Amino acid sequence: MESLAAVGRQVLDTIPGTVGHPGEVAWPITTQIQLLEGIQITTTDQYLWLVIVGGLLAFFMAWGIGANDVANAFATSVGAGSISLKWAIALASVMEFSGAVLMGAHVTGTVRSGIMNVNYFDPVQRVDGQSTGALNGPEVLMIGNVVALLAAGSWLVIATALEMPVSTTHSIIGSFIGIGLAYRGGDAVVWLSKGEGVDKLKGVVGVIASWFISPLLSAVFSIAIFLIVRHGVLRRKNPAKLALLTAPIWYFLAFTITMFFIVYKGSPQLKLDKKFSVGESVGISIGTGLLAALVSWFTVLPFQRKMLEKWEEEEIEKMKNPEMVKEKTKTAQA
Repeated sequence: MESLAAVGRQVLDTIPGTVGHPGEVAWPITTQIQLLEGIQITTTDQYLWLVIVGGLLAFFMAWGIGANDVANAFATSVGAGSISLKWAIALASVMEFSGAVLMGAHVTGTVRSGIMNVNYFDPVQRVDGQSTGALNGPEVLMIGNVVALLAAGSWLVIATALEMPVSTTHSIIGSFIGIGLAYRGGDAVVWLSKGEGVDKLKGVVGVIASWFISPLLSAVFSIAIFLIVRHGVLRRKNPAKLALLTAPIWYFLAFTITMFFIVYKGSPQLKLDKKFSVGESVGISIGTGLLAALVSWFTVLPFQRKMLEKWEEEEIEKMKNPEMVKEKTKTAQA
């Protein structure tokens, strides 16, 4: 019976760029023989520990995301007293899960293969006539992903303990870049994709550029919305009631924008990304926004109106009986 190395040599002789094809660049024959003689036929059971550890680290990183990223998102709402901390946790649980299911696939795809060139971890793939990966490339890739989870999750927890608001995106992208650089240097990192125009910025350069563009765009939108609310609501007579009347407009905008991205560029697994055209997506989004505004008018607004009336009564009571307020404050502090 032929040895595994001998069989491997015959296989390599049939692949362009190896021993049997001297016209192309090939690994040295001694290197090929050494690699083949080191092959062992194994089962996937030896990698079960990676699945278990990776799953546990995924929960570990999710905890860090909740403690830091979600806290960043809801800090303004909780700080302003719009919602309680319990409601913030409940809303975050539902919305984070919904966002991951409905729109997370594209971001996952970018992180999975748009940061590191996975071909450099595949011994079968070839670039410019040369093999791009060692025989243990897949194992290295699996371990690298587990290490990335550990590194990013650890940094999130450390930053949270230090009360530093950081980005999950920065953490995990940096981890993958580090793994690629350590394994194969700069070639293993997708700095720029091979697409044209905007698609070319889907690599690391585009991701880093978004870190600078996003705050600027957020600032522009924030300024615009604040000025509209300031001059259109807050500086008018009876701004509280006017805020209630204009609330459905904001519900409409929020639901319309969110629904458009869900329908037009949603999850490929749910077949939402190619199911509707731009026009159909716009129509569905506007319809959803109008429905949300209508529902809020008959459900949310009456509830908010009662809360406003209760608050006004309490403020009037404070003005009439300031001493009573002081007594209540002392009792509460005691």
